[in-house]
Amino acid sequence: MTQRGSHGSGDRLALVDAGLLATWPAVVQVIEEIGRRPDDVDVIALTHAHFDHIGFAARAQRELDVPVWVHEDDAYITAHPYRYKPERNRFAYPFRYPRAVPILAGMVAAGALNVRGVRNAVTYDASSTQPLDMPGHPYLVFTPGHTDGHCALHFPD
Repeated sequence: MTQRGSHGSGDRLALVDAGLLATWPAVVQVIEEIGRRPDDVDVIALTHAHFDHIGFAARAQRELDVPVWVHEDDAYITAHPYRYKPERNRFAYPFRYPRAVPILAGMVAAGALNVRGVRNAVTYDASSTQPLDMPGHPYLVFTPGHTDGHCALHFPD
């Protein structure tokens, strides 16, 4: 989360990624602890569109009327969070790494299987060398690999 920006009057907030569904109350709490309100959120910027990064984005988009930004190469996954080619077989993972089972169970409990897609996502202009028009004015750093549209956001300040 960044507080620097020039949208509207006063500083606005940008959330980077949207965790899992159950993290929404904690994010609201943190926003309030820094003396702000959820209505101060101006945008959700996604680094990529896996379900654990878009978790509460649809809810925030609906309740706060904020845009969700994503790289154009991840726009389809943003709308359909479970329709992507995994790097490895998902079903074999718990058998190969049994110590991960409690982590996976925690993710399921946090809503990992119920993430809704985001409609009407705004796509980053990947060819631009200018800072993005959002609080903090980050620069987009395209880092494909984890997903086709994976990127980092560089906040110079």
